[in-house]
Amino acid sequence: MIQVTRSLYGFTITACVTLFPQDIHVLLTGGQLAHTGAVSMCRAGIAEGAIQPEGHRERALTDRWAKALSRQFNCRATVVGGVHYDNARPDQIAAIVSVTEDMLVETIRCIGQRKRRINKMNKVNDLRSALALLESLPGKLLNVYCASSGGGKYIAVLQFKKSVPSDEGRQRQAALLAFSAFAELKHVFLVDEDVDCFDMKDVLWAMTTRFQADKDLICIPGVQCHPLDPSNQPEYAAGIRARGVACKAIFDCTVPFDQKHRFERAKFMDVDPAHWVPELF
Repeated sequence: MIQVTRSLYGFTITACVTLFPQDIHVLLTGGQLAHTGAVSMCRAGIAEGAIQPEGHRERALTDRWAKALSRQFNCRATVVGGVHYDNARPDQIAAIVSVTEDMLVETIRCIGQRKRRINKMNKVNDLRSALALLESLPGKLLNVYCASSGGGKYIAVLQFKKSVPSDEGRQRQAALLAFSAFAELKHVFLVDEDVDCFDMKDVLWAMTTRFQADKDLICIPGVQCHPLDPSNQPEYAAGIRARGVACKAIFDCTVPFDQKHRFERAKFMDVDPAHWVPELF
């Protein structure tokens, strides 16, 4: 449970947050009398329902919290609110709203930190998935690298070796397996065995010299990815149905098997460095 508190006019306002796999529950209470003044429920920023008993005015707070949390974390948020101060003046009501807004910002930050810790724990499972992926194509899929430029989640580079003509196309099958193993994966780069998959400069070299977008780019639209990617939102493009939905892509930067002889990398001659810098030898 996450707890955020503030003191105002001699009393405490507290937000108790419980995280579930697909939901967030918040109990926002305080002041002179903790009670249930309103309940609001939203999913992905869209209101699903609200209740406010007669004589209460907390719905403005619960609506705000439910909408903000559900939109931020692409989930369902249920907020129960009850904050009471006797005979509160307009300026005091404004202060209560300001304090709860500050609490909301801190709550979003705390939830984000908690989810990042959970993601780090899930990397153990990601490693197991990577190992299983390698074992699924023995001798073909040589290495898997989840690049730091993708936060270790959005980008994967697969080093694939084509040994016989029938291996053509298997590299793309490996990319599809990667999307199954890593649900949040967005882009897969496929490279040959002579490309260093752990060096993104070498990967981009392969993309520059062994990739044609109209032939080697495979797009898979409308697939769930990571909701924190800001481009995976309906506001970004009208065709995106819900937050977290992405167009996954495969960048096949491998050489066609029957043309491997045309794409041999330049080999450098051996040089005796002692001839040029004898003081080092």
